[in-house]
Amino acid sequence: GECGGADRARACTLIYYVSMTTLANAEFGSQPGALERLVDAACSEGAQEGEVESALAAIGVLACNKVNSDKLNVHGLIEKLLPTLLRLVEHGTEAQRVNAIVCMWNGASTSPQTKALVGAQPRLLSLLVAALRG
Repeated sequence: GECGGADRARACTLIYYVSMTTLANAEFGSQPGALERLVDAACSEGAQEGEVESALAAIGVLACNKVNSDKLNVHGLIEKLLPTLLRLVEHGTEAQRVNAIVCMWNGASTSPQTKALVGAQPRLLSLLVAALRG
């Protein structure tokens, strides 16, 4: 149903914690539209404080599971998410930056397709080095 940004942020945080168990992790990603909604929340232009961070944290945990990583690829969600991840690494808050890097790291570790997509980003290495420098 319809809910505000704070409600979406709380829902994403709950998904993050529930997804810490491998079984719930795979089951969540199997729900129709579940990953799409998280990606939409992460990429939302009008997202409220905490909503993007919570969505990215949930995606990052879910991406640890190959079942979810494969679904993120098959449905083109990684392609949709990647520009947002790069933008947040460069211009996001500290929490957004960390969660964006974790999303890319976990997705690349479980999916060769995601690894190839992330590795093909020409600006990524310089952005990561700049983020390390602070």
